[in-house]
Amino acid sequence: MQPAVPVRTASPEGARVFFITPANGDTVSSPIDIEFGIEVMTVAKAGDKQPDSGHHHLLIDTDLPDLGAPVPADANHVHFGDGSTWTEISLEPGQ
Repeated sequence: MQPAVPVRTASPEGARVFFITPANGDTVSSPIDIEFGIEVMTVAKAGDKQPDSGHHHLLIDTDLPDLGAPVPADANHVHFGDGSTWTEISLEPGQ
């Protein structure tokens, strides 16, 4: 059985997501604190139908997935469906 395709709605004008930490250009070592920021929208748990809300996904060493299908859940696609905006991850050295 295929997973249900999520219903995606357009973000409001001016909405953006970004990293608070690490800052763009930072050199880091594992473990790495990751903190997400969001403007004009709110963070909600997966499945919450609150308008202008969503949750984060962290893509690691991978291309953007097909947005017409559910985002995979694996080491390269980390879900924050619990509504969290912070995590600590360990990564191998690299760019």
